[in-house]
Amino acid sequence: MPRITFLTLAIITLTGCSVATLPNAPDRTFDIDASFDETWTALVAHISGEALPIGTLEKDSGLLTVNDTTLPYYSDAFACAKTKMESVSEIRIRMSFVAKSTGEGTSSLTINLVSQGFVEPIGSAVATAITGVRGNSRWAQCESLGTLEQSIMDGINQNLGP
Repeated sequence: MPRITFLTLAIITLTGCSVATLPNAPDRTFDIDASFDETWTALVAHISGEALPIGTLEKDSGLLTVNDTTLPYYSDAFACAKTKMESVSEIRIRMSFVAKSTGEGTSSLTINLVSQGFVEPIGSAVATAITGVRGNSRWAQCESLGTLEQSIMDGINQNLGP
């Protein structure tokens, strides 16, 4: 009898703690109806305007990188490895952008993104607020759902104008 109870408890525990699988990454290369120079200027203006910490800025190679930064307002734009009993309170990202000329008056922009989410047990925010201690919290791998990349492209297109 104790063996059956232990087995049942183990199955319930393991099932309740299963980690969700991450989705496939969205296509992160965008074709732009603007020259490389126009795209580069719009990209730098948008990233600077969002106050993201630029690490590398190399126009000749088309490379712009954003250093590690935390985005507390984009947690719903990512799927993170977590259980059903956990929530994501903030996202930490590192990005690189590669702009290339693709022809007369056209270019492309590839956005590479690495992200992690700060995962906490549901309800732990109240306990943390009361005690000041974060328990059983961790950083977990996340995958972008494409929302952040689309938001960046919308900002670049806005900087390019009509």
